[in-house]
Amino acid sequence: MTQAEIKLCSLLLREHFGEIVEKVGTYLVRTGSQPLRAICADTGLALDQVRKALCVLIQHNLAAYQLQKRGCVEYEARCRRVLRILRYPRYIYTAKALYGDTGELLVEELLLNGKMTLSAVVRKVADRLTETMEGGRCSPSVRGPGGDLVGVEDAVRSAVCRAGLPRMKKTGISWEGSSGGP
Repeated sequence: MTQAEIKLCSLLLREHFGEIVEKVGTYLVRTGSQPLRAICADTGLALDQVRKALCVLIQHNLAAYQLQKRGCVEYEARCRRVLRILRYPRYIYTAKALYGDTGELLVEELLLNGKMTLSAVVRKVADRLTETMEGGRCSPSVRGPGGDLVGVEDAVRSAVCRAGLPRMKKTGISWEGSSGGP
């Protein structure tokens, strides 16, 4: 990892997640895999702050953890994934070009929130789509017979399936493989 890449990672982490996450992330990029106590000692941050920063990094797949043979957990930054933050606008643009507004909102939610369940993404995207409707009124295609967001949720699920991603059954409990796609 070059010094320029480390500096870029540091700037990206600061811009997107703040000072504390940047400090922990940059420390891990520079030093490699480290236990929690070493991170706290070397960064000068409180244990609670480091834990929260690590949670943010793990939530966004920018760090990983592994249980070592001696029983302690070590954390490691994923620098290449941090650098992919630069591609986020391209990801959003491509999703919009391929799948329309629904695809754009879907990708945007995932990039903003990190790991999410499909049902949570569908609900957030459905809520955002209904917020953009004029005057808060939804067309019949958006509201189902019970007043719920069946049409929007189905549109989001359809976009996910067209993309070749795993999709969730209507029950929201079990997963099934996607039909078609790579």
